[in-house]
Amino acid sequence: MLSSLLLLVSNGCDDSNAMQGLDTELTGVIDLGVIQPDVTSGQFVITCHDPAGTVISDLKPSCGCTTIENRLPRQLDQGESATFNFSFDATKMFGDIKKRITVIEYRSKAQVQHEIQILAKVDRSLNATISPDSINLGHFGCWEPIECKIKIQRVGRPIRKCGLLNVLPDWLSAQVRDLSEFQKYVDFIIDRSHTPGKFREQVVIGADDEKLTCLIEGYAHEGPFITSSVIAGKFSQGTWDFVIPVKHAPDELIEIQSIKIDEVSLSNWKMNSKGKTQSDVYLNYDGTNLNQKLLNLTINVIQGGVQAEVSSKLILQKPG
Repeated sequence: MLSSLLLLVSNGCDDSNAMQGLDTELTGVIDLGVIQPDVTSGQFVITCHDPAGTVISDLKPSCGCTTIENRLPRQLDQGESATFNFSFDATKMFGDIKKRITVIEYRSKAQVQHEIQILAKVDRSLNATISPDSINLGHFGCWEPIECKIKIQRVGRPIRKCGLLNVLPDWLSAQVRDLSEFQKYVDFIIDRSHTPGKFREQVVIGADDEKLTCLIEGYAHEGPFITSSVIAGKFSQGTWDFVIPVKHAPDELIEIQSIKIDEVSLSNWKMNSKGKTQSDVYLNYDGTNLNQKLLNLTINVIQGGVQAEVSSKLILQKPG
């Protein structure tokens, strides 16, 4: 028996090429193409060509991922068409997908079935991301634990399992915290109180079957240090004024023994406390005959009976 129905199927896109006419004696195909792991909508049109008409009694999806919106049964006379909207939930699917909708019609007191195939490719490139993928803590004191965090997220597909994949050193601790089923935080605490110096540690984090990495690096100072490696001065009436921030352990007096710029000792300076862990050193440097230069600054300090040398670079550049 030849079919009296004509199916036009569409993926719901504006592209007119996405709609094609198919005789239902063949297999109707709704090709959604490459889609995101989300809910995608589409439609198909059924047109009756039987002079006696027909009744669409049921539309049966092959699984619960496909939902048909229109009410049934639906009687169609010759030449009449009906549009059926559907939604396809691909949030938990990956790769190539093949589903079907069975169309059941009653024509001339006989039941006839047709099959519509739904084809899709759920994008596999939706991988989890890590932000940031590197953390440079710069210079800090061993006496102050540092806290930082990274964010793990994936669009469309939940992160069901997230955790550390490598063993961390004693000075680094981490804890995974849920934001949602698609987003996680990893909180870090860096405690270098017993391990001063430069460090560079790569952390490996698993998000289900994916591996993500984050590089954590910095320099932990045991004694006083200057927070900036390069400091620019303010030029006024032939001299430069500098503010040198010196970080130090809390609740311990800091004394400056000497200050040198390019091995020339300075006497025109003063120091003010900026809290428990910072003191600002104010310098005035006579650069009347200088246009632009990068100078070496060295400060000898004593804290808690321990002498230390801190250094930085000074930029001398006249405005304009």
